Amino acid sequence: MNKLASLSLVLSFSATMAACAASPEGDWQSDKTLGNGEKNEMSLTAGDMRGKATIWAIRPGESSYSEFDFDVEWKEKSNGEYEFDMECDSGPCEDGANDFEMECDFIDTTAGEKLDCKGDERWSETILQWERDE
Repeated sequence: MNKLASLSLVLSFSATMAACAASPEGDWQSDKTLGNGEKNEMSLTAGDMRGKATIWAIRPGESSYSEFDFDVEWKEKSNGEYEFDMECDSGPCEDGANDFEMECDFIDTTAGEKLDCKGDERWSETILQWERDE
């Protein structure tokens, strides 16, 4: 194999590995500590594209934080963009009224990997920024 073909193969392999690295499986936490001293947490698995999340939020008309636990299903929409189906499992779930979808961009920076997310419906005003929990 000549040097040019070898270099091409190495670059192709490196690009493939870089694309595979941009995946949200693993453990995440909110990038900032919340007003109650807690951090949101999320754990995602690759094989079944499921996970669990705990999100702290202030419900409308209340002044203190409530803990919401979610079953999570996720899928990649396009390169680096993900969709999360968040189904409230425990906490003030209100018969599914607190289920929501979260759209996220996977960002790989020198400071670490992040998920920049936006929720829909009741969760559209909740800050959902995640960083890799190492």
